[in-house]
Amino acid sequence: MMTRNLVLLLVLAGCTDPAQGTIVGNPGLDVLRLASGLDVRTDAAEVAVDQIVLRDCEGVATAVQVGATLDLVDGDGFDAPDGTFCEVEVRFAGDLTAQGVTTNGTASPVSLTLELQPAIMTGTAFTVGEDPLVIELAYPQWFAVAELVEGADGYEVGPGDPSHAGLVDRLVTGSAVFEDADANGTVSETERSENELAKGVRRPGGGR
Repeated sequence: MMTRNLVLLLVLAGCTDPAQGTIVGNPGLDVLRLASGLDVRTDAAEVAVDQIVLRDCEGVATAVQVGATLDLVDGDGFDAPDGTFCEVEVRFAGDLTAQGVTTNGTASPVSLTLELQPAIMTGTAFTVGEDPLVIELAYPQWFAVAELVEGADGYEVGPGDPSHAGLVDRLVTGSAVFEDADANGTVSETERSENELAKGVRRPGGGR
């Protein structure tokens, strides 16, 4: 088990307003990842994150001030505070963009640009402390190539396209938080079935 090394510059806890209970820290061991679509390999993805807010089971909020664009493939890190929580909210500060290729034999380019609302994940009381977290945005096979707009340069979706709203809804209501027991920054099949801590209200299946 890996001991977390949290470098926190400011802690103001004990309030329900996350703007008044903010942690500013160095990039850490906890990461955000983007799940891949059906028959799609994601080669690059990033999103600007304002804050990651953790609420305990009494509604007391602590916000991790990220203020950066995070790589969702390589897994740029952040530092979550130690404690017992019931909810995690990711507040975005810009569009999510992702590029990849289809893997069904055509190797066609795929491009997503999504305007996101906050992603909220809830669970029964879970402890954050010794092991890192992985927040998986969306879920495996959360979209199919057939839902995208086919053009001369491959498949894409952006604001204004018919499937944009549905993909945004799946991502912000279908994400999940996992305990990363092996601290490798990814979600293994064992972790997916056994280490789910919180999830969005419309995430399929799951370990809780």
